[in-house]
Amino acid sequence: MSGNGINEKTPKTDSSIRTVVVPKICFELLKQWRAEQGKMRLALGDKWYGSENIFTTDDGHIMNPATGPKWFSEFLRKNNFPHIRFHDLRYTFATLLISMNIDVQTVSHKLDHASATTTMNFYVHDLEFTDKASAELLEEMLVKNLKMV
Repeated sequence: MSGNGINEKTPKTDSSIRTVVVPKICFELLKQWRAEQGKMRLALGDKWYGSENIFTTDDGHIMNPATGPKWFSEFLRKNNFPHIRFHDLRYTFATLLISMNIDVQTVSHKLDHASATTTMNFYVHDLEFTDKASAELLEEMLVKNLKMV
């Protein structure tokens, strides 16, 4: 965003233009939103500003990038959730995937990191529950494979 309004531009690197697999439910929700948006467009007629973007203002203008984080903060407050920054969702996403044993290379791709090392350095911290789970898994393997008396 600049002082002259909202600017759309291409990603910084060619590798940023990629396909990322998302859950089917996301597409269903986006289809529902697009249908709602279509109703708004019809109701406004020639007062719709013609943006084909998914996230727009109620009259079709490109949505200000600050709108999402502001909405998110308000949602957390209204629902008595602890405040986290909108960007922290990215961190939570990465941490959850890694804690579910999704390989770091896949997580790195979803985050558009140039290397898995970046993902490891910034998004993977010492997860106590995965540390405990790994100890329990090791114990299970040892008990199963060793004939302990």
